Amino acid sequence: MANASLTVNWTEISDLISGAAGIMPSIGNLVVAIVPVILVLIVVGFVTGIFEGIVDGIRNAFRFIR
Repeated sequence: MANASLTVNWTEISDLISGAAGIMPSIGNLVVAIVPVILVLIVVGFVTGIFEGIVDGIRNAFRFIR
């Protein structure tokens, strides 16, 4: 049986990893893209919560009329 020498082509593997990393956005860009959306959702939830509280208060204030 002959000695077989196995080698790994690290250049191809590093090129593959570099290509995959190039497709993914950087963490900074991801945070900059997501934070405004989260802030808008927080503000909308806050405003709708206040509006719901006001409407419930008005309903409860005029409940004696029924």
